Amino acid sequence: LLSFTAGTAAAAFGFSVALKVKQSVVAVFKNFDNLEEVEIGEGLQKIGDEAFYGCSNLKKITIPASVNSIGKSCFET
Repeated sequence: LLSFTAGTAAAAFGFSVALKVKQSVVAVFKNFDNLEEVEIGEGLQKIGDEAFYGCSNLKKITIPASVNSIGKSCFET
């Protein structure tokens, strides 16, 4: 999973997601304002640059011990 673009219908709701990927996620939810909670499954080793950049409503993120690298500007709002 490399990127996600929220459509206008998605903008009306708050979202919680569970990511069960093993490869790096880069800008996966960039500027997705309605993202509130993320749970990353065990096995992911790298959260790439700007993965959650601009997610100003992100309140909770669960990062497993398998993650050993977090990219630049990952959580900037």
